[in-house]
Amino acid sequence: MGLIRGGIFTFVSVCFLISVLVGGIFLTIASSLKYSNVEVELTPVIKSLIEKQVNLQDLITRKFSTIQKYCENNSEYILEQSQFSVSILCNEISQGTENIVDSAIKRIVKEKYYQDYQCEFWECFKSESLPFFIISQKAHDYWKAKFNLVFILSSIFFISMFFLSEKKSNALILAGGILILDSILLRTLSWLLLKLVLSSINSNLSIFSLDSFKFLIVSLGFVFIGMLILGFVLILFGVGFKLWIFFKEKEKPDTKEEIEKIVEEKIEKNRKTKKEK
Repeated sequence: MGLIRGGIFTFVSVCFLISVLVGGIFLTIASSLKYSNVEVELTPVIKSLIEKQVNLQDLITRKFSTIQKYCENNSEYILEQSQFSVSILCNEISQGTENIVDSAIKRIVKEKYYQDYQCEFWECFKSESLPFFIISQKAHDYWKAKFNLVFILSSIFFISMFFLSEKKSNALILAGGILILDSILLRTLSWLLLKLVLSSINSNLSIFSLDSFKFLIVSLGFVFIGMLILGFVLILFGVGFKLWIFFKEKEKPDTKEEIEKIVEEKIEKNRKTKKEK
């Protein structure tokens, strides 16, 4: 491999390493923000967040008689607050205050997740007083789009590595090694990366603790295992390809020089045989 070609190969390999790591981060966040994950992980977080603004359970207890009276002729009671509204279904008021709160919080999570936020993703940090859009479908789609873009770039870098490498098997082995390294880095540095991202955002996130955002990496294990397996598969393909090339070259017919040498040896052997006779 020439000096220039080798330099380009090294540059592309580094770009591949960075793009795979960034893609792993985006995929982790996008997968974590599926509604099924959000509903399970975020209900206690949102409950804690709302309770910092208002003691919802105490408020419902104080208004319980009013809610009961209202529900005699209605199916739903809306508890209005400055930052949000809480929907209380009248058929749930017999289940007790705690269950009412839990059900109301789940509806808030669902409502906030599917809400149509009329702002660009990063602009929402400035326009939204409470950053519920972080757990929204809008956020999920944003990070998924970013992953798709980085995936395309990673694919281009991988193909470039393959064609720049004189021995294609080495490119496969190197790409597999990079995937394994990135999976370990992603697993090891996930909390640090999350903390850096959150600390760089200028918004009202101070009302959250870092643990409140662990839902953003709830799919980390899945992404880690996926990258690890893919890395080992590429290495196995690379080794297999290398062995296939090795045995294929051994099975090749002899070169012209080798054939001429064999013919000369046979001729010389025939001459000696004739002289002996």
